[in-house]
Amino acid sequence: MEKLVYILRHGQTAYNKQNIIQGSGVDADLDEEGKAQALKFYQKYKEIPFELLICSSLKRTYQSIQPFIETGIPLVRLSEINEINWGVHEGQKVTDKIATNYDKLRTDWQAKKFDSRVEKGESANELSARLDTFLSMLRKRPEKNILVCSHGRTLRALMCKLYGVGLEKMEDYSFTNTSLCVFEIHQETYSVKKDRDTSHLS
Repeated sequence: MEKLVYILRHGQTAYNKQNIIQGSGVDADLDEEGKAQALKFYQKYKEIPFELLICSSLKRTYQSIQPFIETGIPLVRLSEINEINWGVHEGQKVTDKIATNYDKLRTDWQAKKFDSRVEKGESANELSARLDTFLSMLRKRPEKNILVCSHGRTLRALMCKLYGVGLEKMEDYSFTNTSLCVFEIHQETYSVKKDRDTSHLS
């Protein structure tokens, strides 16, 4: 094993529960349930000898791994693993019109039209480029056990890279709050050891 990476989606926010779109432009806090999810995750994985913590620049990922941060493990915050920018939809409750726009965007991406985006938003290609930068950074880090916290759509795109499939498969990888993926980084490849596990919530 060269490097083992634990990567999870953040805990629940009030916006998640209210079906309001967050994206990269809405910096919401965890709600009480989200904090409880984060604590359950910590209680199950606190014995793992993490050498580095990484989260996005948004509060909900920081708060999701805050129990680990408070133990003194070094932390790096990276905008490269922020949630995708949903443009004019951010901060809006999902309506029929927004759902229709999302369905069209998803259809475009499944048809490999990865430059499609909502108005003022980010494309799948742009998200993918950010993740390439992130994975390259991971490979260069000296630490062998790393805990990362990111976001739902970002993790969908990341799973495509870990499994070696195209971004058109993003819809196959749905992350609930604090779902965990564990993967090994080898010289040129990745191997997924745990895929969207939520056993810590049981």
